[in-house]
Amino acid sequence: MTEDDLIYTKEVVEYFNVKMSDLLMKMVYPGVLTCFLATGDKFYEHLTNIARNSATTLLKIKIPKSNNLKTIVKHLMKLWGTKYKVKLKKDMLILSTKHCMLCQGMPEIDLREYHYCEIVGLFLESFLNELRKYKNPKKFKYSEFSITTTKSMGCGDEKCEYIIKFSKI
Repeated sequence: MTEDDLIYTKEVVEYFNVKMSDLLMKMVYPGVLTCFLATGDKFYEHLTNIARNSATTLLKIKIPKSNNLKTIVKHLMKLWGTKYKVKLKKDMLILSTKHCMLCQGMPEIDLREYHYCEIVGLFLESFLNELRKYKNPKKFKYSEFSITTTKSMGCGDEKCEYIIKFSKI
């Protein structure tokens, strides 16, 4: 076996260690964004619909047992396959990562006023707002969630960041 064979073997192992969902997202998502951008003003509406439908479907499969917002968000972000830092402030959570499944390894793209991984924030917002319907309000004491994607590596930022603002009952 030569040194070239070892390098090839290492590359093949790294290739097959990629999760199929990650690979599919990296292949399909840029095309979806491009199609949505062509719709002009409906771009955000299309992303919101996908996020809401995904969140609703997930809640039909499994409802989180915890009523702790930080715990729910941490577990939910595992769906996106990366490690997120979660900081709790007075009336908000700040999520950030330098390993975004959607942005990492992708070329920068100009999406006007949107962020490349905007759909992650939209999904979280839809999920948390929908979750309120399934939870006991005496235990899950939140009335509304609003999430803003503030940074995206896919648009040139050093990390991806989401601000989750919430109101308590």
